[in-house]
Amino acid sequence: MFALAFSYPILANIAGLGLDHDWDLTMEIHWAPFYTITHFHQFPFWDPYKCGGLPLLGNPQSRILTPFLLLHLLFGPLIGIHLEIIAHLAIGFGGAYLLARVVDIGKLGAVACGATFAGSSWYYIRMAEGHSVFLCIMYIPWALALFWMGWRSRKLAFAAPTGLVGTLIFFEGGIYQITHLALVLAVLAIVVSLQYRSLFPLALLVTAGVFAVAFSAPKFLPTVHFVGLNPRSVDPFEKNSFSMFVEEFFSRNQFFSRDSMGGFWGFWEFGAYIGPFFGAMALLGIALRFRRALPWSITAVLLLALASGNHGAYSPWVLVHRLPIFSGEHAPTRILMLLVVFVGVLAGFGVDALSSLRFPLLTGVIAVFTLIAIIDCWTVSSFNLEYLFGGGNLVPFEPSPTFHQYYDRDDNRMFMLAQANRGAVNCYESAYSWGANAYGSNQLAYRGEQYLVGEGKVGLARWTPNVLDYDIDAQGPAILVINQNYDSDWQVVSGQGEAFKSNGLLAVRVPPGKERLEIRYYPTSFLYGCLIFLLGMVLAISLHLAERRWNVARVGHPESTPGSGSANWKDHAPG
Repeated sequence: MFALAFSYPILANIAGLGLDHDWDLTMEIHWAPFYTITHFHQFPFWDPYKCGGLPLLGNPQSRILTPFLLLHLLFGPLIGIHLEIIAHLAIGFGGAYLLARVVDIGKLGAVACGATFAGSSWYYIRMAEGHSVFLCIMYIPWALALFWMGWRSRKLAFAAPTGLVGTLIFFEGGIYQITHLALVLAVLAIVVSLQYRSLFPLALLVTAGVFAVAFSAPKFLPTVHFVGLNPRSVDPFEKNSFSMFVEEFFSRNQFFSRDSMGGFWGFWEFGAYIGPFFGAMALLGIALRFRRALPWSITAVLLLALASGNHGAYSPWVLVHRLPIFSGEHAPTRILMLLVVFVGVLAGFGVDALSSLRFPLLTGVIAVFTLIAIIDCWTVSSFNLEYLFGGGNLVPFEPSPTFHQYYDRDDNRMFMLAQANRGAVNCYESAYSWGANAYGSNQLAYRGEQYLVGEGKVGLARWTPNVLDYDIDAQGPAILVINQNYDSDWQVVSGQGEAFKSNGLLAVRVPPGKERLEIRYYPTSFLYGCLIFLLGMVLAISLHLAERRWNVARVGHPESTPGSGSANWKDHAPG
């Protein structure tokens, strides 16, 4: 109900198309796997439609290994992504509600927690901008809840689902989100370990990390290959001031393209509305539930310090930015998305503290104010989803019967070019900075999508994203040059030849004579990743069975162990 109410602009225009801002990038990265699967019946390993060709599965921002791909296959990428936005809203609200309940917050406080997180403006302004890779942050409350359940029940087996949720975040393009999740889990584990003088949270953290790496291997290894081709490091120059924080959290002007208050990026990188009521409840939760709220309070303060950005060489953001992966991340205000989860938990503590005073009238008043705060978030945030359908160059290109690369001055025309069976040589892809080596058919240097260097002829027998077949008739040793970027995972699988890089393009040395040459793109790292994934599943099942046998041997019956049921959590585990 929450998701449907807050996504009303999408429900009113479920099939509407808009390519403004980053929506061209978003639609292309969803259309390419959809078309590869439905038209060519191939797994989407390679994307020939963008930047002269680049890895698709290995692209950190690709969103292929997710259950929501089924929506795209059933309804197409346009309706599919709109349904995803609605579904992830429900997932985020439900996860935050569950997280609150797991930390012993009552139902009304859990509703406040869910509304604080899923009703915050960051989600709606980022969807308006086209940042579909941030959908996956809606899984973070689930990962936190599972981690806390493992701590409360003293069961390492909870590390497996925690790692699996982290894997799903990574599978849906959440490079920022998975690193931020690892950071907050580490802080929570350390604080809880110190607070309760227990090493178990640290053991749970390490085990969850092992499972996350193992489960994510099918995409992680191809991504390592991709990132190795294109290492990225950015300068941590951005900063956030106190006055900017006030605007970001409490200003009701949360229009996604409003002024950025002097910040380097657009306002979609800053807004994270929580409103006065949820903000006040969070402060009240810290004061009235100090001990129980301590891990969440400390983590929230750290996230706020990180989001403030670069205020000197020893700023938390500058120090964290020296770590691997973090060094390639910009916009510290993206941490605000995660901070809102912790504000929601603290607000839940505050609402719970007041409603537990056993004054029925007070509880009713708090319930009314919670409803008013939800309506406030609805009026401030959800209207931004209308701008999913605004602007962009929607003029289609004339469809081409055969695939060829094309140069267009506008680098936000990738989706339209792909639909016309053309590759965008001039492209926008933040994970790919070195540019296309291919030439467009409308450029002077263009020699065709394939040509021989040497005497002879070459004809195209079959073209698909992952497999290319050519009929070669070489009068002597020659080189077949293909007008796509080279990648070492392109291999000759039939015929005689050796793939190599020629001026950045895919090329094959061929001997004299006639032959049918087949070249296939298949990242072997994906196969190895699948094997590691299976090993992770075996380890998860083994860990669960081992803990279960240990509990049976220790107590005599698994149901009598602390943490085996929700009632026992409260009796045996620390609050």
